[in-house]
Amino acid sequence: MTNKSIILTILDVKCGTGISTHVGTTLFEYLKRLGRDVVTRLINVVSDNGSDVTAAIARLFQLVNTFIGYGQMRKVNHVWCADHSVQLIVLKYRVEAATAGLASKEPTHQDSPMRWNSIHEMCADASGKRVVLDNIMDQYAADIGHGAFPDLEWHAIDGVSTFLRAPRQVMESLATDHKLTLDLVPMSVSLLLKHCDDNELKLQEIDDKLTTVGMKAKLEKYKSKLV
Repeated sequence: MTNKSIILTILDVKCGTGISTHVGTTLFEYLKRLGRDVVTRLINVVSDNGSDVTAAIARLFQLVNTFIGYGQMRKVNHVWCADHSVQLIVLKYRVEAATAGLASKEPTHQDSPMRWNSIHEMCADASGKRVVLDNIMDQYAADIGHGAFPDLEWHAIDGVSTFLRAPRQVMESLATDHKLTLDLVPMSVSLLLKHCDDNELKLQEIDDKLTTVGMKAKLEKYKSKLV
């Protein structure tokens, strides 16, 4: 016998005034009418992040827990809307950026594992907005599991940014050189390999998790195809 899951979507709840209490109670009564088997198998409740809705879901969990008679609340997940979460964080960032007097109110760049340039841009951008990011991390510490980064973490980010500056300059130079010759490509790869060798120990001194091994492996692969 296989387990089956259903998604119950409730689009309209007649609750009147006193939103959080009435919605939570109305949702519970709705589920109870579907049968005890439905209530005992409640797994996820998805909603937006409004404080009234959050309070309503807490009320729902409380009623479910009382109805069943044991710690059902620990088994039910309140899943907040990811899109709403992102919008709230972006809005919060812009407010903090304005308070800190940053020239740019745009959120920080995101890393793309396929592009070294994007990692450099992300690290450099984050360092320039450290005050804002630290404030936000402190405010959301309970949700993300940590507060503001300590100085050592920011030192590591700065170290990665410094290391990746040279590869970015080389690649941007290759991309804008209209007189590019085939000889310039292997020379650039060799230059970047030497850059990795020269900086491996420096990165390890900053943080033993920082290494050039991955970049060197990719560069060696490029070099083997230039024969």
